[in-house]
Amino acid sequence: TVSVMVYAAKLKGKTFDLILCDLTMPHMDGVTALKQARELEQKLGVRTPAVLITTYTELAAEERAPEAGFDKVLRKPLSNKMIDQIISELRL
Repeated sequence: TVSVMVYAAKLKGKTFDLILCDLTMPHMDGVTALKQARELEQKLGVRTPAVLITTYTELAAEERAPEAGFDKVLRKPLSNKMIDQIISELRL
């Protein structure tokens, strides 16, 4: 998808601190998108921490998140405090 292609283009020669990926996106779900991003990162020898953003109703996705390469899960609605806590937990 476009988001993974943009990530690939920007990743060359650069690093990112964090990937925030919503489960529900227009062309591809966040789990699939991160799996593709992880494949790219593996080829380049990098790994960016990733957080899945989901709703309370998408509990099955939370179970798939670690397998897909997510480090943490945040449930909507998000707050600044929640994001700050995740950043702290990931030591960014």
